[in-house]
Amino acid sequence: MSANEGRALTWVAQTCSAYPSQWDAWTADGQYLYLRYRHGEGRVEWHPGPDDDAETSESWNEGRSGLLTEWDDGTGGGVTGLEDFLAAAGLVLAPGASVRGGHGAWSGAEPDDAPPQMPPARTVRARRSGSRRPG
Repeated sequence: MSANEGRALTWVAQTCSAYPSQWDAWTADGQYLYLRYRHGEGRVEWHPGPDDDAETSESWNEGRSGLLTEWDDGTGGGVTGLEDFLAAAGLVLAPGASVRGGHGAWSGAEPDDAPPQMPPARTVRARRSGSRRPG
C-alpha cells in the first residue's frame, strides 16, 4: 500500500472512545486500517485484518502490515474526534461511508453495511495497546 492509496474510508468503527482514541477502518478496496491517537501522537497502520493475530512481526517484515502516516500534534492529548483525526491523517470519508461509534457498535448477523473482510457475527472490539512493528 502506498501513501497515496486508501485515503477514502468506506467503513469506520470506533473501538475506544476514551484514552486512547482508536478506530477500525476499511477503504473502498477492502484494505483494513488501524487508526490510533495517544499522547498527542496519531498513527494510521494497515494490516491484513483487525484481529490481533493478523498483525505480527512477520506481517511487518513481509510488507503485509505497514505505517501509512504518523504525527505528533504537541498536545500530549489522548482523546480526539474522528473528524479531527482524519484531517490530521490526510484521510477522508467516502460518500455514503458507514461510521459507527463505541464498543460493540456492530454485532450479530452481518448487516448490509458490514465492513469488508469481517466475518459474520463478529463484534468490533478494542485492540491492544502498542504495535508489533519491529523496532
